[in-house]
Amino acid sequence: MARAWLFGICCCLSWPASAVETVLHLYTEHFPPYSYEVDGQAKGINTDITLRMCEIAQVHCDIRFYPWLRAMENAQKDPLGGLFSIVKTRKRAPLFQWVGPLASSHSFLYRLKKRPDVQFSSLEQAKKFGIAVAHGDVYQELLQEQGFVLGKNLLDFPTKSAPMEMFLKGKVDLVIGSEIVMPAWLAPHKATMADVEQVLELKDLGNNYLALNLQVAPDVQQRLQQALEQLKNSGEFAQIVERYRKSTPKVIPN
Repeated sequence: MARAWLFGICCCLSWPASAVETVLHLYTEHFPPYSYEVDGQAKGINTDITLRMCEIAQVHCDIRFYPWLRAMENAQKDPLGGLFSIVKTRKRAPLFQWVGPLASSHSFLYRLKKRPDVQFSSLEQAKKFGIAVAHGDVYQELLQEQGFVLGKNLLDFPTKSAPMEMFLKGKVDLVIGSEIVMPAWLAPHKATMADVEQVLELKDLGNNYLALNLQVAPDVQQRLQQALEQLKNSGEFAQIVERYRKSTPKVIPN
């Protein structure tokens, strides 16, 4: 578990004095480069963005790493809880208060370039192959709704990056990723984007968000949303994203 504590005081903002006493427990998963841990310190694109939001909004944020389903469960049970990076879907929308969108990118099914046998042009045709999914992830839900079956053409892994070793050995046909996450997942295995290629885009899933427990005071959600808009308007949001794009984290996937 990693914890990152930040207090932010910004004199140009006029939050009430009690704002500095606001505490949130923010749960996330190992999901480089959006969120990951280095020497006990929380890092990543959306980690940095979220911590800056907390700082600007004068919210005391404690980041905790868990497997995805445990993180979601904790965020729903903890009255001071929050969860990122989570895709806002119709099913999930009433479960939380939402802040966002955070950083995200289009997702694709990827194959190894040396696997031309993994060829298809639709999700229906992709059912002939094995697709790695993280346990409880939104893509597992999406593909099961499309008729994919766990243990048959869906291969269950504990985290999003966990299947990379088997994928690079040709033991998993397809992984789900984006141009932001794939370099970070490949780097620990001494592989690059030159070793993989996109086969099919997975559309209409939505963006990443910070989701807050329904018992979190609504003004906290509003302050964090305002802080996010400030980061975007100032250009700092884009700078954080670009910094991670230029420097792929050498993170060993969990």
